[in-house]
Amino acid sequence: MLVPDRNHFDYVYRALDLAELNGKKYLKIRSQINKFQKNYRHTVEPITPGNREEIMEFLVKWCESKRCNDNFILAHEVEAVFYAVEHFTKLPLRGLLIRVNSQVAAISLFERLNANTALIHFEKGLPEYDEIYKVINAETAAVLASEVEYINRESDLGIIGLRKAKLRYHPDHMVEVYSLKRRT
Repeated sequence: MLVPDRNHFDYVYRALDLAELNGKKYLKIRSQINKFQKNYRHTVEPITPGNREEIMEFLVKWCESKRCNDNFILAHEVEAVFYAVEHFTKLPLRGLLIRVNSQVAAISLFERLNANTALIHFEKGLPEYDEIYKVINAETAAVLASEVEYINRESDLGIIGLRKAKLRYHPDHMVEVYSLKRRT
């Protein structure tokens, strides 16, 4: 029997909503991005083969800060990110990075899913930079908003903090995922 698997529903947003963050419902997020911009000198650039080694170093640092070795899910996720970065030019991926004081502080890896939707596979940011995830999210959306109508930010895997963060951005809709359960 097929049953909805809420932990794996994909969050789909209007690209312009994420890029512009207009209206009262995004006031707090805009404020947090402004705080980041006041506190940190930063630049945004595309991921290229030329900055691959810096990204690998960033991922090691990110993994240490998140204690990936103690977390089965994070350990496998970072393995997938390493693979994606190592094979960046062979995969249909694009990406952005944010530098703070010339050091990589956040990355985003994404691709076109179809004519009107982009899929963000990974966003990673160093925890010492407050609001970095909001900034990489907004920068990625700003790039994609001119190309697609929707951005799929994948599932929350049932992680409460991730679910709250994704809901805070007011998804346009969810893509339901079902699991096959054996009847008892």
